[in-house]
Amino acid sequence: MSTYASLMEGAQREDPRAQYLLGKYFEEGQEGTQKNPGQALQWYTKAAYNGENDALFRAAYCYEH
Repeated sequence: MSTYASLMEGAQREDPRAQYLLGKYFEEGQEGTQKNPGQALQWYTKAAYNGENDALFRAAYCYEH
């Protein structure tokens, strides 16, 4: 299973760290994913809602840029 697939599985189980890392994948276009700021913001927002403090900063950054 790829890292992306593992993160997606964790994110769907509401794991805030996995949600945050998926946001980074979409923000930066990692491991074959295309950059998608809207998708990044969605994952950062979910992660922040679930208690991932790093996601708050990244979500704010996405709103500004």
